[in-house]
Amino acid sequence: KLDLKRIKPYDTWISYSQTANTREIMIDFDKAITEEGKRASAGIHFASDNDLYVTFITEKKDSDHEDFFTPSGMLFFDTVAREFRIEDPLKSSGEKLAGRVLAYHEKNQEVKFEGPVNFFREQKDFKVEASAVGFGNVDSDQVSLNMLMTLDFDMPPAMITALGLAFAEIVKNENVTEGIGDPTELLYKLANLIGERPARDYEKKSLQSYFPLAAVPGMAKPVVFSSVDLKWSPKFKAFYSEGALGLSHLGKTDINGAFEGFMQIKKNEDGSPGFHLFLKAAPDVWFFIGLEDNRLMMHSSMELINSQISKHTNAGKAKAGELVFIPGSDEETLEFINKFRSDFLLIDTPYDLGGSTAAALKQEKKKDEKDDGF
Repeated sequence: KLDLKRIKPYDTWISYSQTANTREIMIDFDKAITEEGKRASAGIHFASDNDLYVTFITEKKDSDHEDFFTPSGMLFFDTVAREFRIEDPLKSSGEKLAGRVLAYHEKNQEVKFEGPVNFFREQKDFKVEASAVGFGNVDSDQVSLNMLMTLDFDMPPAMITALGLAFAEIVKNENVTEGIGDPTELLYKLANLIGERPARDYEKKSLQSYFPLAAVPGMAKPVVFSSVDLKWSPKFKAFYSEGALGLSHLGKTDINGAFEGFMQIKKNEDGSPGFHLFLKAAPDVWFFIGLEDNRLMMHSSMELINSQISKHTNAGKAKAGELVFIPGSDEETLEFINKFRSDFLLIDTPYDLGGSTAAALKQEKKKDEKDDGF
């Protein structure tokens, strides 16, 4: 039994056998069995009411609860960091980039995790794949993370090309911060998303010169974010973005820019996915995606994009269970943005779609300073 005193109640015994003469105890977590004959549990999970909670060698509140994140590897105690870890030994030694890692520091009740995350069950016509590096708290169930994410859905090629060129033009002509995020964390996230070998190949090429993620095998998706900070809201039972969104590429067009935007991801009461994204490169270059009740809405500042959406809609023709693709409007875009800002950023000032991105970011900074007591 782990020497855990702050997790209460805690009385989980794990089967362990060792014949070698060693002082270090290492348990294969993937095969670990409790005294009751059950698989040992650790990770981050969704409760029946879609709330999020953390476990570490304790049972889930219900065995049917879906996993947001689960670790893999050997369970051991890191005497230097003073924390319990579940990690592949090759990952620990630096020989591997990929690995689903979970570390628990009992003194502050914090967990660190790294690996693939699942926001909701995979949808046939709208796929979200994500890999993250994050933190959580066992006591408060707070979770925050930085993720690499791909969005894959039936978007007309002409539309994604036009969007990509518009965003790339802004990056070319304006002073836009790179969206790649922390290079080392990106390698970990990439390896957990597409595998060790292609991630190593990307590492080798990127060390020689800039190499776009769009050219990496397995990353050719309509929308790819390389670095997005998300935080869990227990009140609204949703993940929401903080700060600028790091966009890697749109289709085959390399972007690599950090832009003003708002992202919300949640599971609805019936288990269906809710996904909303607004991304703005300039007052006249932005787009909105909203998935709710199996209806995918899209709208943009560009008439060329909106005309493609209208042509592509299958409203009235979609079969039962099929994703309905519909055009949106400025009003529906603003409805999401204003609610997002009010719920998560505590900003009630109406948003201006045509306003400068600098003004909006400055407003958010003021809010953060206020929260910090300055």
